[in-house]
Amino acid sequence: MLLVDTVEGRIVDDKELKSTTAKRQNFASWVENNVLRVPTIVKRITRNQAHILDAIVDEAPLRADPRLVTFGYTVEQLSLLRLP
Repeated sequence: MLLVDTVEGRIVDDKELKSTTAKRQNFASWVENNVLRVPTIVKRITRNQAHILDAIVDEAPLRADPRLVTFGYTVEQLSLLRLP
């Protein structure tokens, strides 16, 4: 990364920029508080059996699915990248 500091009139290099940004917040505690662990998710799902995660099949062809456009996928991307 590169930062042009127009106030100080200098170019801040990558190492200094990342170091300064990392020191602004305690990212380690943020990650620890917001991380999702698979066992916790499984426990929540099994505890709340009302939330069944069955797939819903409709009659719309895949190319006409508006969710592809919404999430920025093409049929080719699905077949080459997501399905495998």
